[in-house]
Amino acid sequence: MEVINKMIDKKYILNTIIDSFLMYKKNDVKESTVSCYMNLIDNHIRPFFGEYEIEQITSDLINNYSYKVLKKEKNLSNKYIREILQLFLMMFRYASKIGIKTNDLQIAFPKVKTKEMKVFSQEDEKVLKQYILNNLNTKNFGILFCLYTGLRIGELCALRWNDIDLDKQIIYINKTIIRIKDVDNIMTNKTKIIVSMPKTDASNRIIPLPSFLIENLKKLKLANNYFFITNTDKYIEPTNYYLYYQNLLKKLNLSHYSFHSIRHTFATKCIENNFDIKSLSEILGHSNVNVTLNRYVHSSISFKRKNMEKLAPSYNNKQ
Repeated sequence: MEVINKMIDKKYILNTIIDSFLMYKKNDVKESTVSCYMNLIDNHIRPFFGEYEIEQITSDLINNYSYKVLKKEKNLSNKYIREILQLFLMMFRYASKIGIKTNDLQIAFPKVKTKEMKVFSQEDEKVLKQYILNNLNTKNFGILFCLYTGLRIGELCALRWNDIDLDKQIIYINKTIIRIKDVDNIMTNKTKIIVSMPKTDASNRIIPLPSFLIENLKKLKLANNYFFITNTDKYIEPTNYYLYYQNLLKKLNLSHYSFHSIRHTFATKCIENNFDIKSLSEILGHSNVNVTLNRYVHSSISFKRKNMEKLAPSYNNKQ
């Protein structure tokens, strides 16, 4: 607080607030969250606003920057722009909290359209599954594993065999691997890999394993302390595993699907098979069922058609 007290009642630039804000947040949120803040700040806030005195930063200045630079010049997505603007508000609220006078910001947030995630077609899924079962190793099987459990790629890469209880047929999800900016070296662009708790409390979960996966899992397991994907004591970082996955899709001449499409395909398949939505939400590690319904579940046209045909009895009823 001594550094903060010296800042009060004098003019200072935004860079001073940024440094104090980041120092405060290091003790308040996860390291990966601080790293995310640093990326947004260093790429989009410091270069333009860093040398401005805090009282010079107005709503008009930020709104013009948002539209002319972030949207028109840099062509950033509305979702990404919103994250930058929300961070601005957080820093200004922090400044006010420690007694520094700031302008009352009225920021115009761009609207974000819900983007429908692509899911695997039945044909592509069949080709992928057949190849994996004919070329069985943990790197390949990890893709199929996600297709029937809905794991995120970071969760999969952090998974060890001792997180999988083959007797009880359950998986313990309690960590994830992520590459972040090194928050202890804020003056550099160095990054590092961390193994941390999942993204939310709800993501820390137990998932029942479908019995049809057990036989192949028993064939593949080597040692309890080994990472699942590599079957060694060395992990593979998510970016490298994603490249492996994309190369496999190309090899099989399949359409482009992001790795997250596997998770969406799992959720959609579950809904189409009449899963209880609350159970599915917990399996996916969502904080509430609305996230599951709004973001991840996209019924296929064939499933929609099948449901529409359920109206036939009322149409054919002559009475």
